[in-house]
Amino acid sequence: MARLELEKIVKRFGNVVTIPGIDLTIEDKEFVVFVGPSGCGKSTLLRLIAGLEEASDGELRIDGERVNELDPAERGLAMVFQSYALYPHMSVYQNIAFGLEMAKLPNAEIDAKVRTVAATIQLDHLLDRKPKQLSGGQRQRVAIGRAIVRNPKAFLFDEPLSNLDAALRLQMRVEIARLHKELGATTIYVTHDQVEAMTLADKIVVLNGGRIEQVGSPMELYARPKNLFVAQFMGSPTMNILKGKAAGAEIALDNGNSIALPQASRIANGESVHLGVRPEHLVPTDGPAILSGDVMVVEQLGARSLVHLKTEGEGLTTVEVDAEHPIRVGERLALTAAVERCHLFNQSGDAVRAA
Repeated sequence: MARLELEKIVKRFGNVVTIPGIDLTIEDKEFVVFVGPSGCGKSTLLRLIAGLEEASDGELRIDGERVNELDPAERGLAMVFQSYALYPHMSVYQNIAFGLEMAKLPNAEIDAKVRTVAATIQLDHLLDRKPKQLSGGQRQRVAIGRAIVRNPKAFLFDEPLSNLDAALRLQMRVEIARLHKELGATTIYVTHDQVEAMTLADKIVVLNGGRIEQVGSPMELYARPKNLFVAQFMGSPTMNILKGKAAGAEIALDNGNSIALPQASRIANGESVHLGVRPEHLVPTDGPAILSGDVMVVEQLGARSLVHLKTEGEGLTTVEVDAEHPIRVGERLALTAAVERCHLFNQSGDAVRAA
């Protein structure tokens, strides 16, 4: 497999700079997910690695070898696209075998490789079928099988599950995770879906405006976001953000409430700040609260419910509660959160942590 190094990678389209300079190392056998909103540069970065786009500046190395000048076919990488890109007139067998036939491998070797891969992706009983006879999930597995059979140095996935419904996306996430564990392959996966990122990745790269905001494990990004952008992007439903000002060891919230935080003393008095609390960390209270509001909507999700409140000065706030906790539309709730569950961001949006 492969270790990939990106050093000061820049991409310009004319006078427009889409990737202003990225440094990133992807270790051998890692499953790395590029995540971010539409237009953040994640697919462009993947295409630069694949060789489908030429870097304007910087150096890309695979196992220590500079590959900037190498064509895509010479880099030893395999890419799986959002569209399955299967040949409709060919069978599953022929689609998987096509790359090997182009490489002019012996027929016996091609047959052995195709049947081994088909068994791995659990399509060995469908080898004679055409793509139109397959479900969306099965077509995506054929596309993945076509990549696996080449035994590449690394797999590149460009939003491969976007065309599938929710149930199939879940099934394919499990399949991709299983294949990664079984093959031990270096994998780079692009998605705008942070749930996919959280469930699949060893390491997540959060991109925004062509720049890396933070790199880390899923739980590191969830529990210790580097800034306000990462805090709000990672997690579903998104983190609640309350505005306020630093006041000694406390935060005086714009809604009239306050909360004592150790890290508040690291910010100048009067400076604007943002207090972040995830929905599952807000709890109803009969005592001192950090916000209050009227219940507008209750989404019942089985074991848990999402409660959406209209709160003074904060707009809509989301709370995740046990479904057995009886909360009704129109009810007024006062909410608080444990100090260790609160995130503080300065006026620039950078996280402020206790010393």
